[in-house]
Amino acid sequence: MSKPLIFSLRPEPDCDEDILSLRQAGLSAETLPMLSLDRDEASLKAAIQHLADQPDTQLIVTSKQTARMFIAASVAIHDRPVWCVGAGTAALLTEAGFTKVIAGKGDAHSLIQSLIAAHGSIQQSTNKQQNTPAYLWPSGADIAVDIRAGLAHLSCPVTRYVIYKMVVNSPERSALAAACQAGRKIAVMAMSARTITVFSQWLTMKEIDAYRSEITLIVPSPALLALAKAEGLSGICAPLPSRDNMLACAIGWAKDQGA
Repeated sequence: MSKPLIFSLRPEPDCDEDILSLRQAGLSAETLPMLSLDRDEASLKAAIQHLADQPDTQLIVTSKQTARMFIAASVAIHDRPVWCVGAGTAALLTEAGFTKVIAGKGDAHSLIQSLIAAHGSIQQSTNKQQNTPAYLWPSGADIAVDIRAGLAHLSCPVTRYVIYKMVVNSPERSALAAACQAGRKIAVMAMSARTITVFSQWLTMKEIDAYRSEITLIVPSPALLALAKAEGLSGICAPLPSRDNMLACAIGWAKDQGA
């Protein structure tokens, strides 16, 4: 009996990290990135200049892509407070020497609540408007949650710079198609609504639609699970919205399939 096979649909290098972790767990896994990064160098430069001009501005980072871009830019802001969406992004920045990293619980909604709570603490300790922090939010073009809208009722300004966009890939169909034709159990990992939508379109474009219902999609949230089902895919939702929980979910799925 063939071993179950897991594909990571996430962009590089995230999908490469996923596959390494899954193979280290003894599983069969392959990359199948649906999207790739297109940097906006002018916007990144403007965001860096904004931070240089505003030394009290704190940073909000909602993706590993943003974290990697700021680390590569060698910006002298390692002592600034950095609010991260999850532990994985926080770990990247901490390893790069950032000293005031605050990790969220893996989703933007909980990060907003953490920022609101911190703002409330500041307001209780002082009535001086100048002590209210300002935030810089560099992000991708596609966002599931608008941080600015979530903080709009507060007196703290949030400035957003779109420093990259994700463009659609069209990877070869051979590995997934061959696995489907061989009757292997297949799961795919995705962490965004756009990835799921693009994957669904890719199945049609590559003429693999006949196997759609046999593919299990592993996602980090109930909303993405609902989208997967709307696209005709069966799905499993990780118990918490983080990469580690998704990997644990994928490993558990593979063991259930006889890995």
